[in-house]
Amino acid sequence: MVERQQRRRYGLRDHGSRPHFLDLRHPNRSAFAPAHSTEPDIYPAIDRAKADLSAALAASAASHKRVILDFGGNWCTDCHVLDRYFHDPVNRPILDANFILVHVNVGRMDENLDIARALPDSVAQRSSGARGPR
Repeated sequence: MVERQQRRRYGLRDHGSRPHFLDLRHPNRSAFAPAHSTEPDIYPAIDRAKADLSAALAASAASHKRVILDFGGNWCTDCHVLDRYFHDPVNRPILDANFILVHVNVGRMDENLDIARALPDSVAQRSSGARGPR
């Protein structure tokens, strides 16, 4: 019962073994297949992660924007869905005005994990949904 309520709350519909997403801005729309990013490779080469992060932190200090680290891989369908919503016409202005997005390629969940391990616990907690200090 709880799972069904959560699925309804987040706009998920069960169609066989794979969920379909609803566009929550248009509640009368029927379910559609998961979105795919317009970019086939949204994550840069594995060896660029540390340089990209350093550049983002420097830009963040100068612009007073927060940094979003998006850990994923080009093989990951959910990562492409998230990227599409990051760049959706409704969300893009918010992202551009307040954040610097850094895609961190984790390969097949075996690369750049040291970057995630180096994050303070409060950052990791906030990414999992719990509220951390501002």
